[in-house]
Amino acid sequence: MDWIELKGIRCRGIIGAYDFERLQPSTLVVDIKLGCDARSTALYDALDNTIDYALVVQCIRSVVANAKFQLLESLAEALSHAIFKAFPTESILLSIHKPGILPDVMDVALTIERQREGSE
Repeated sequence: MDWIELKGIRCRGIIGAYDFERLQPSTLVVDIKLGCDARSTALYDALDNTIDYALVVQCIRSVVANAKFQLLESLAEALSHAIFKAFPTESILLSIHKPGILPDVMDVALTIERQREGSE
């Protein structure tokens, strides 16, 4: 398995279980790894034959901006579904960071790993 990895995607969205978290958008940071076979796309050396990184970032930012979840877990599932729907990846390793949300804690994060249904 080969991996396309995008780190530190900054997004703004409403996320949180507490009232104060739902008053204004928070900054979230998303890291994602997309499992693929880079050998076949390397043969053509063309953007049309691979996953467009800019479109992945656009997809992630759109989901975060439009979602109003209480939990990072719910947002992570929504992101994984959107990525599988839009891109030819067989697996996803996704982390969502919510920096500065707790006093004296630099970062809170959730990481999930998902496989496309029907692939092992």
